[in-house]
Amino acid sequence: MVRKRLLFWLLTIVFGFSCFSGCSFKPDPLSLDQISERADNDLEQMFADQEPVSGDVSLYEAMARAIKYNLDYRLQLMEKAMSGKVLNSNKFDLLPQVVAGAGYTNRDDYNGASSFALEGPTRGQESLVTSTSQEKEITTANITVMWNVLDFGIGYFRAKQNADNVMVSEEIRRKVIQNIIQDVRYAYWRAAGIEGLLEDIDSLMRQAQFALDQSRRSSGQNLEPRLETLTYQRELLNNIRILWGLAHVLVPAKTELATLMNLKPGTDFSVLLPDTETAEIPEFNASIDDLNKMALIYRPELREEDYKARISENEINKAYLSLFPILNFQFGYNTDSNSFLYKNDWYTFGAQASLDLINLASGSSRLDVARTRVELDELRRQALAIGVLAQVNISMQRFDLATEEYLITSQLEEVDSELSEQMATEKTAGRVSTLAMIQSKTEAMVSRVRRQIAYAELQNAAGMLYNTLGIDLLPDEVEAIDIDTLAGELEKSFVLWNNKVNANKPGGFPESNYSGL
Repeated sequence: MVRKRLLFWLLTIVFGFSCFSGCSFKPDPLSLDQISERADNDLEQMFADQEPVSGDVSLYEAMARAIKYNLDYRLQLMEKAMSGKVLNSNKFDLLPQVVAGAGYTNRDDYNGASSFALEGPTRGQESLVTSTSQEKEITTANITVMWNVLDFGIGYFRAKQNADNVMVSEEIRRKVIQNIIQDVRYAYWRAAGIEGLLEDIDSLMRQAQFALDQSRRSSGQNLEPRLETLTYQRELLNNIRILWGLAHVLVPAKTELATLMNLKPGTDFSVLLPDTETAEIPEFNASIDDLNKMALIYRPELREEDYKARISENEINKAYLSLFPILNFQFGYNTDSNSFLYKNDWYTFGAQASLDLINLASGSSRLDVARTRVELDELRRQALAIGVLAQVNISMQRFDLATEEYLITSQLEEVDSELSEQMATEKTAGRVSTLAMIQSKTEAMVSRVRRQIAYAELQNAAGMLYNTLGIDLLPDEVEAIDIDTLAGELEKSFVLWNNKVNANKPGGFPESNYSGL
């Protein structure tokens, strides 16, 4: 009786405490110090363990830094690793279930019972004296192996689907890398242009500003007609505005490149200046049919659809299996400390079959859905393939147009540069005005900037064409190698791919660099 009262009060206290705890929670906003600490940790973690920049950054070093330290790439690597861990965990679903149990019971009195007769002359009378076959204190233990045949089959196809999901993550990772390389290529060539031009633009702006200041000082002395003075100042200001516009176009490129390389904001670095006078124009000698075939083979989006199609096909297999009866097998070992038992240790074996009739009736509908999904995947991949072919052709056309634009801009820059030199000579001889010289220099500077931008656009068009082909430049391992080695591997990989693309040999393309699992 005392034990029952103690148990009653114990349960009452636990229930009351649970109710009190559930009603006592209130919104608890983060403090400014906590948010500030989180911001400091983010700043430290985002740029931690990175090799410092030393010397001028080349194109392939920029690519290597972007691939190794870019947060988008790290995120994709983590998602791929997560898919791999899910695959490893699902492998255990194919194993039988092994359940172990143990128990302990204690009564304050024996579990006794009596009986009475149901038939005969003593019907309704007690037939046996009150007795028990159970001790007050009992300890039990068991271990049982259970295996569901249907769950094993479905788990097998689910594991294959998860394996294909890992490969889907791999293709998404490839696409992320290709996009990063393309973005770095474009930002690098734009940033390379400002390294040699900003100082010249600044020098020319100072000349224009000096001439403007002189004109303003002389205008106060009424040495020249007011209309001519204002026209002269207007032309100078127009030149200054043009030069400022050029600076605004060029300056953000270096910041974009630093962001892609995941450099801490404010990090000072310089870009390796290529010799733009002898810069080579990218070439694509392969036929358009070969380029189309290459894109259909290597594009990550199409490979991703291939794996999704296999996932859908295994969904059909799972739908078929769900129509079969459920078969359960179990085998176990048991032990019981009850001394009244004939045997305290024994083995059990059992088998059970069951069939869900509702599930059987809806099976045909699930099969239709699964088959339709496979057909939908096929159509989606074909539609995507048409888009890929269009991208290849459009990219090739843009590359041709960018090449022509660069050649024309280069010729115009040469003419404007020579004209600027001639105007400077004429100014020295006193045969032209300062305004005419500054205008000529401004036009030459505009042509230089346009030429650099045209070359950046040409490189971007070439990079877009490489991107539409699905070319992989990344080696198998990234985390284990340093920046210089990775940059060298990227350059060698690019040379290999470029030679193969321009070999104009059908079927002569190299294997993709992606290693799968």
